[in-house]
Amino acid sequence: MYKNFELDKVFVFPYDLTMETATAYKLAQNKVLSVALSIWSYRVVRGVIGVIFLWAGIVKLLDVDTFASTIYGYGLVPEFSSELLTGQVIKALAIGIPAIEIIAGAALLFDLKGSLTIITGLLVFFLFVLWFGILNDLQIDCGCFSRVELDSHAGFRLALYRDFVMLGGAAYLFGWRYIQRSVFFEF
Repeated sequence: MYKNFELDKVFVFPYDLTMETATAYKLAQNKVLSVALSIWSYRVVRGVIGVIFLWAGIVKLLDVDTFASTIYGYGLVPEFSSELLTGQVIKALAIGIPAIEIIAGAALLFDLKGSLTIITGLLVFFLFVLWFGILNDLQIDCGCFSRVELDSHAGFRLALYRDFVMLGGAAYLFGWRYIQRSVFFEF
């Protein structure tokens, strides 16, 4: 029934002896791998990234004008023939980006489908913008959390490294989901 599976070599909780958990623990024979495959590790990483995005979005929405001036400072939004139109586009981005961060962060906390993909897309976008700021030696706030949080060129690098760490966390979440799917549908 278990296809050459030796249950005596697998650590399983006495109350949780099912084919799925036995297979999962068979894959996770060493401590590091078992911690990485733990549901609690998945929940902690998911929760940390979700709270960071939720917090960043809320802080930006509380001070939309400052975030709008940060967006303008990057110089990535095209100049339209009318300053009013340019201002409206920047204002829409200053409200839309944090709103997406809040929705995606909250959705990730509840592990809703698609939230991790949106978070990953935002992280890739933020990495591009931060890299643009470093390459052009911009002397503006990175716009990550608040104006006070990071306001130097070293701040861009710190924010870039932080976003790479979060992207690594997102990759871990994708990997964890893939492994869980392949383990549970192996038989």
